[in-house]
Amino acid sequence: MIRWIDQPSIVPLLPCLPESQRGSFRDSVARRMVERTLQPSGTCFETFRRINLSAER
Repeated sequence: MIRWIDQPSIVPLLPCLPESQRGSFRDSVARRMVERTLQPSGTCFETFRRINLSAER
């Protein structure tokens, strides 16, 4: 899950932050994700949502 947060989820946001805040921001996002998805078994589960769009002009 941490790799998932690191790549498609958080990468677009990092350039908007000063370099000095990027590490703490990433850590905060990862910590909150684990807190919100922690299951009684000790594993984490997050539903992957995908939106498929199609457009015509």
